[in-house]
Amino acid sequence: MHRIAAILAFCTIATASAQATLPAQGQRGVEMTSQYGAPDIDLQSILYFEDIGLEKVKFAGEGLEGGDYMISIEDYVNGTLSARKTVFDSREDSYFKIRGNELPFRVLSKTDPGKSVKLEFQFNGFSKRAGFDLLPKEEAFALKSFLGSRPSVAVDLEAENVVLTYMMPYVAGDGSTQYCEVVQSDIAPEQLGKKYGIPRYFLVKIRFFPAKA
Repeated sequence: MHRIAAILAFCTIATASAQATLPAQGQRGVEMTSQYGAPDIDLQSILYFEDIGLEKVKFAGEGLEGGDYMISIEDYVNGTLSARKTVFDSREDSYFKIRGNELPFRVLSKTDPGKSVKLEFQFNGFSKRAGFDLLPKEEAFALKSFLGSRPSVAVDLEAENVVLTYMMPYVAGDGSTQYCEVVQSDIAPEQLGKKYGIPRYFLVKIRFFPAKA
């Protein structure tokens, strides 16, 4: 599992020529940025030791203020969508509407190999958690962004956007395990399991509901 962390660190600085998995054109200048891990070396050491993934995600742009959003997770088994969970829908209460032009949150991941995975979404003042049961030998999951070397990607406010994946690795012909090749490919995230033979992976998605003019 610790070998995964080293791979992840490399992937975040690797140069990518792949197409963005999020739309190439955003509305009203909304963009997504994502940063893996903690800036504090001591905290990152603890996350590394505990095999906890951390991704800091931020959406920014004038099209966000006063709007709502819904975060969901799709579960893919052997390349087929198996289940979908709504983690959080801000429309349940006006308190959760987006205040200002930014929506930042953290995503933490933790796996009990062959038993379960947990994903927690930490917002300003509250958090939401989702869990999934695993089958034996389902392990070596890694939390990954699709940004590659790009500092940000544009967001489509009129459609659902892929944010992150929590995935098992692609096992190459020589037996090596790979993550970067998968998330930096031009394959649609929903087709990664079929293309690379990945037994199990999850997609984190977000849908925005802009404020009415």
